[in-house]
Amino acid sequence: MGFAFIPLLLGRPAILVLACAGISWASPAFAEACPAPAGEAQSRERERQPECLVDAARAAYRERRHADVLELTGRLAALGDAVPSSLRIAALLVRSQALFQTGRIGEMDRVAREAWGLARAEGGADARPALEAQNLVAVALRRQGRTQEAIEVYRDLVARRDRVDGPLSADSLRARNNYAAALGDAGDLAGAQALYEQVYAARLATLGPNHEQTVFAWHNLKTTSWEFRGSERTLREVELALPDQQRSLGANHPEVARMKSLLATMLWSQGRLEEARALFADVHAVRRKALGGSNRLTQEAARNLAFVTLQLGDNEGALDLMEAAARQAATSDDDSREHRQLLAFVRLQRGEAQAALDLLPAAAAPDASLKGQPRERLGAASLRAAVLSRLGRKDEAIALQSRVLEADEERLGRQHPKTLESLRSLATIQVAADEIAAARETLDAFVVRSEARDGVLASGSDTHRRQLSQGIESLFQLAGYKTYVRLLAATDPTRALEVAELAKGRSLAEPQATSGRGQVARTEAREAAWRLAKAEEALAANEPGSAPYLRAANERAEAEAKLRTLRPAASTTKRFGLADRLATLPKGAVFIDYVVDDDRAVALLAGKDLPVTGIDLGRVDRLADTVEALRRLTATTDPASERVWRTAEGYRWSLSKPPGATDRTKDATEIARFLSQKLLAPLAPHVGKSPRWIVSPDGPLAFLPFELLEIGGKRVVENHEITIAPSLAVITAGKARAARVLAPGANREFLGIGVSRAGGDWPELPAAEREVSAVANLFPADRRVTLTGAQATEAAFAKLDASGDLERFRYIHIASHAFLSPRGSSLSGVVLAKDAADEANDGIVTAAEWPVYRLRSDLVVLSACDTGRGTLLAGEGVMGLPYALLQAGARDVLLTLWPVSDAAAADFMPRFYNRLRKGLQPAKALRETKLELARSRGPHAAPAHWAAFVLHGVP
Repeated sequence: MGFAFIPLLLGRPAILVLACAGISWASPAFAEACPAPAGEAQSRERERQPECLVDAARAAYRERRHADVLELTGRLAALGDAVPSSLRIAALLVRSQALFQTGRIGEMDRVAREAWGLARAEGGADARPALEAQNLVAVALRRQGRTQEAIEVYRDLVARRDRVDGPLSADSLRARNNYAAALGDAGDLAGAQALYEQVYAARLATLGPNHEQTVFAWHNLKTTSWEFRGSERTLREVELALPDQQRSLGANHPEVARMKSLLATMLWSQGRLEEARALFADVHAVRRKALGGSNRLTQEAARNLAFVTLQLGDNEGALDLMEAAARQAATSDDDSREHRQLLAFVRLQRGEAQAALDLLPAAAAPDASLKGQPRERLGAASLRAAVLSRLGRKDEAIALQSRVLEADEERLGRQHPKTLESLRSLATIQVAADEIAAARETLDAFVVRSEARDGVLASGSDTHRRQLSQGIESLFQLAGYKTYVRLLAATDPTRALEVAELAKGRSLAEPQATSGRGQVARTEAREAAWRLAKAEEALAANEPGSAPYLRAANERAEAEAKLRTLRPAASTTKRFGLADRLATLPKGAVFIDYVVDDDRAVALLAGKDLPVTGIDLGRVDRLADTVEALRRLTATTDPASERVWRTAEGYRWSLSKPPGATDRTKDATEIARFLSQKLLAPLAPHVGKSPRWIVSPDGPLAFLPFELLEIGGKRVVENHEITIAPSLAVITAGKARAARVLAPGANREFLGIGVSRAGGDWPELPAAEREVSAVANLFPADRRVTLTGAQATEAAFAKLDASGDLERFRYIHIASHAFLSPRGSSLSGVVLAKDAADEANDGIVTAAEWPVYRLRSDLVVLSACDTGRGTLLAGEGVMGLPYALLQAGARDVLLTLWPVSDAAAADFMPRFYNRLRKGLQPAKALRETKLELARSRGPHAAPAHWAAFVLHGVP
C-alpha cells in the first residue's frame, strides 16, 4: 500500500495578489533603457535618469520581464543619494514584486521591509506607498511559512485600507483576498471562505461576472471551498463555469489555466488520473509558452504534471519532466525545495529511501506541534515519515505522522479527504512497524469517518454515484479499506466482510435510486438519461480541458440536475445488513470474496453452511501480469507465438525479455496451476465440495478465467459452476427485484440480434446471423423476435424499448462485434447495423447508453469479442458492458474475456440455449456446455473456444 503524500501544489493553488494589475502576456526583448548621460551639459538628463529607470522598471514588470526589472532597479540603487526618496520607494516596490515572481522570497522580504520603513518615514503608515509595501511584507512572510506573522500584518493592512480607501475599493479587496489566503494557510478555512465570499460579491457587483478580477475571486472561493469541504458540488460548479470563462477570457488566459489546475486537482483526488494529467499537461503548455520555462507558475505546472505522471506508474516520464523543469528553473528557494520534495517522493517509490531522506529538510523537534503549519510543511513532514518508515525508524515515523494527523484534524476537520489521507498514512506506517493492533484501530477510525462523510454525500450525481453510494470516494480511500480487510481477515472475518462490502460495488444494490424507473414519467426520465449518456460519451471522446470536453461537462451537469428533480436521492434507499445479504445466498453455494491489497491478497468465504471465514493468501507478486499471461496463452490458437516469460514472481507477457526473466513458456496449464496454488489451494478445505461458487473478484482477478484453475487435481469447471458478482449487495438487490424478471411462458421469450456485416472497418462475421437463427429456432415462433442484417439497427432496437416490448423478453441474444474503447468504458459498446439515413444514431450502443434502456431479462448474452472486460474502477471491479447491462435491469449477463471466433460461438450457443430451454439455470447450463465441448473431439474442444464465456449477475 502506497503512502498518501500529496505535494503542496496539488493541495491548493497559490492565490496571492500583488500590487500591479493589468499585466500583459507579451514578452518583448529588453532594449537598453535610460542610458547614463555624460558631461556637464547633460546634468538635466542626469536628474531625470532615476525617474526614467523607475518608469522602465514598471513597464518591464507589466511585460513580465522580471530580469530587466532587477537590472533597472539595480542601476537606480547604484545612483545612491542622488535618487529622491519617492523614486527609491517606487523602485523598491517594483523590485520586490519581481523578486516574488522569480521566487527569491528571502531577498523580497528584505527589500519590501526597506520600502515599508522609508514610506512610513516619508508619508506615514497610511500613505499609499506604505500600504503597498506592507502588503508585500505580508506576502513574503506567508511565502516563508511565517503564517501567524503574516496574519497580523494583513489584519492591520485590511483595517487601514478600509479606513483610507473604503471596504469596496480595489486595494481593500486585494488586501482582504491576501488576508483570506493567510487564514487558509493557518487552517482557518471557514474564516478564509467568509472573506473570499466578501471579495467575490464585491467584484461581481462592480465588475460583472466575466471580468478577470471577478473570475480570480471566484477561483479563490472555489479553491477554498474544495479544500474545506472537498465536495462534488464544488467540482460540478467548476466544470460548469469553465466553458463560459474560457469563452469570455480566452483559452490561454492565466485565470483559465488556474481554473484547469483546480479542476485537475479535484479529478486527481477522485482517482481520475488520466483526466487530471491531460489538464495539467494543457496548463503546463500554456504557461510555458506565455511565461517561459523558468517562471514559478510554469515550474508549478511542471511539478503537478510530473507527480500525476508518477502516480500513473510512469517513473521515467516523471523524471524527464522534473529534469527538464530543473534545467529551466530560475534561482528560487521555493522552487528548489518543492523540486527536492517531489524528487524525494520519486526516490522513495524506487526504493531509494536514504537518498529520499537526504533531499528532505531537517525535521522539527520530536515533540514540536505541527498545528498551524502550512499544508506544504505538512506534506513534507508526511513524506519524511514515510521515508523514515521505509528506513526502519518506526518510532520516529509513527510520532511524526501522528503529529501531521493532529494538525490536519485541527485545520480541516476529522472527515476531510486530506485528513483521511493522513489517517491512512499513519495506518500504513503502523503496519510496516508491525503495530497491527494500532493499525486496526486507526483503520477502523478511517472507515467510520469515510462512511460518515459519504453518508453526507450520498445524494451526489449519477456520474459519481459509483463512488459516493458505495463509501469509496477515491483510490487512496479504497486502499485503506482493503488494508483493513486484510488485517481483519484472520481474527474478525465477519467485520472484514462488512468492510469488503463497503469497498465493492453498492451502486447496483440501489437500482431504484439510480434507474428512475417507476417513479417518474418514462418519457421525461428517458430524455434526461439519454442526454446524460451522450454527455458521458463526449467526455470520454474528447481531451479534458478542450472546448468539446467542457461543453460535454456542462451538458452532463444539466442532465444530472434534471434527473435529481425526477427521482429520490440514493440516500433514501434501504440498505441491507450483512446478515440479510448472507441469507440470500443459495443453498449449497459458497461466496468467495477476493480482496487484493497491492501485492497481498485475502479471500473471505461465506455460505448457508459455511460461517464467514477469512484466509490470508499472502504475497502474490505481479498478479496482473500473470493473469494476463494466462489469458493470452489460453485465447491464442498459436501458443508458441505468444511471448510469455517465466519470472521469479510469476509470468509476464512482453515483446522482449523482461529483467529477471528466465525463459519462455507456451503452456497455459502451467500458469493455471501456478495461480491455483496461490488463489485456490488454501481455500480447498472450505470450498472444494461446494458445487456452486459465487466469485467476487478484485483488481486483475476480474479478467481471470477461474474455471481453468485447478482444485483437487481437476479443473474447476469439472465440479463447480461459477457466477461472477460484484458483491453480496448486488446479489441481494437482484433477489429483491427477481419478481420483476419474466417467468417462463411469457409471451416474448427471445430477442435475437445478429449483424454479420457492420460496414466500415469491421470485419465480416459470417456465422453471426446463422447463430441467431439457430438459437431462435429453439423458441416458439410467436414468442421470438429476430433482427438480423440491415434490420438490426440501433433505431429498431430503440423502437422496441420505446414501445415497452424490450422489457418483455426473457432472453436477449446479440451476435455482433463489440469493443473496448481505449478512451474509457463509457465508449465501449456493441456494434449494430448502421442506417445511413439515420443521423440520430451511430449504430453503436455504448456502455453509457445501455442503462437508458429498460430490461427485465433473465439473461442477456453478448456473443462478441472481449465484452466481459473493461476499466477497473475503485470499488466496482470492471466498469464496462457487464456493469451497464446489469444496471439496465438484466439479472444475468453472459460475456467473453477474449475474442471468440463466430464459428465457435455458433457451435456453443445452441448447446447452451438447449439447456436453458430444459429448465437449467444459466450457471449450470454454462458449465455443462463448456464440459461438452471440452470433452468432445471437435474443432472447438480447446479452452480458447469455450473458457472465454463468463457469467455475471445474480445466482
